[in-house]
Amino acid sequence: MNKENVKKEVFEWTKYLMVSVVLSLIVVNFVAQSTKVYSVSMQPTIYEGNRILIEKISQKMNLLKRGEIIAFKAPTQDENFIKRIIGLPGDKVVIKDGKVFVNDKELHEPYLKDGTTNGSINLVVPSGKLFVMGDNRLNSYDSRAFGCIDLNSVVGRALFQYYPLDKISSLNQKDPIK
Repeated sequence: MNKENVKKEVFEWTKYLMVSVVLSLIVVNFVAQSTKVYSVSMQPTIYEGNRILIEKISQKMNLLKRGEIIAFKAPTQDENFIKRIIGLPGDKVVIKDGKVFVNDKELHEPYLKDGTTNGSINLVVPSGKLFVMGDNRLNSYDSRAFGCIDLNSVVGRALFQYYPLDKISSLNQKDPIK
């Protein structure tokens, strides 16, 4: 192989590498990302150490729905939290006697670890905010403690968990209002 062919081959490989890096950065920053769960607050749906895929388009297009699991920038720490959307802007959220009501309808929440929700809340979710809670209600730091979160703090919506392999599953949920 002569010098000209070597230069051409190196240039081609460099070009492909640069395109791959740019495409990877676009996907991770604007489309989807993998994340590891570092908390027990979403058990039994997602366990600590599981890996999930977060898509980042829904929140940019205002497509988030009640019952979906999201990642968002923690209000008090420099990390992301994973929680379930309970209340959307304008929703009335009431927690009493271990049950959750949204707009005066009891939520159907078969995903709860202990089947009950502690605390007492009666609020209307402000415009531009979400009310979120973990599925492990007795061990979750969520909107009951830090209040509603800003919609613009949402990183993305959890699509599915893919690790460990025996826990591969979709994380899409129907609206939990009965």
